[in-house]
Amino acid sequence: MTGKSVETSGVKRLKRLLLEHGSTPIFADIWSGYARPALEFRHDGTDTRDTTELGCTKLGGVPDLEVGADWPVRQAYDARSLNEYSPESGRFARPLAFLAQVSLTDVEQQGGCGLSLPEAGLLQVFYDTEVQPWGYRPGHRIGTVVRYVPPGSDLIRARLPDSDWPLVDPVAKVCLAPAASLPHWRWLECETTENLGWTEDAFFEELDQVDEDIFEMLTYPRHMMGGWPALEQLSPIEPQCEFVSGGQEAEKMPELDDEQWKALRCKAQAWRQLFQLGGDENTLDWTGGDTSVHLYMMIRDRDIGSLSFDKAHAVFQCT
Repeated sequence: MTGKSVETSGVKRLKRLLLEHGSTPIFADIWSGYARPALEFRHDGTDTRDTTELGCTKLGGVPDLEVGADWPVRQAYDARSLNEYSPESGRFARPLAFLAQVSLTDVEQQGGCGLSLPEAGLLQVFYDTEVQPWGYRPGHRIGTVVRYVPPGSDLIRARLPDSDWPLVDPVAKVCLAPAASLPHWRWLECETTENLGWTEDAFFEELDQVDEDIFEMLTYPRHMMGGWPALEQLSPIEPQCEFVSGGQEAEKMPELDDEQWKALRCKAQAWRQLFQLGGDENTLDWTGGDTSVHLYMMIRDRDIGSLSFDKAHAVFQCT
């Protein structure tokens, strides 16, 4: 399934927003031209007890595991993956917290989200909400699991493993709603200056004319599937995903010369957003109600095609 292309009406809406809030026509054309389809997570509230049906799309609650499958447990982090602010628990094996479950049948029924996902089955997201690895180092990868459950699997509502740290949140049964999103302006700056021949001065002259109050409307900062990351920090995260997945630490990226950076940016184009979780004060209590916290689950096209969801890379950001 490749999903529907971005609806013409969605692109027109985003372009109209730009024009109505100060953008020049040429800048609105360029920015809206990068629109990607997404699916927003919508719900009517949360419940402390998970009485949802097996296999439904939801935020929080308790996962529906394939019969015989274990709850994901990470091993202890290596010393390079921890810092002075990391909790002591990072030095020991711990079960991961459950954040979300999506029925791919629901995704298919809504026309997809621009990713070549299977037409059925489940995707589940587990994350270390205790240590909160940022995804800047290869050793952080053990703190996230994206699990694909094939269609037709026998499911059972999971039993919580022993833990002194919350592993689930109040549950919210979710409806998926088609949407379109634009890349963050910082990504657009890199694109226009590196590939379209713009100068930085020319880009910021155009950007400064746009009312920044609409930026959230363009990028959608809450829970969604597909689309573009609504960045909390200014650096595009696709190059970071490519660099760290190759076994390097993100802190070394500034050491790259121009040719190395250009090559990295080229490879990074294969990365797409699978999930964006956070920025919602009503669900996912691990954010503490903080709307400036996001977890981005990124994955390469080829890994979706081979159902290698274990190769997804998580990036955690906050302001």
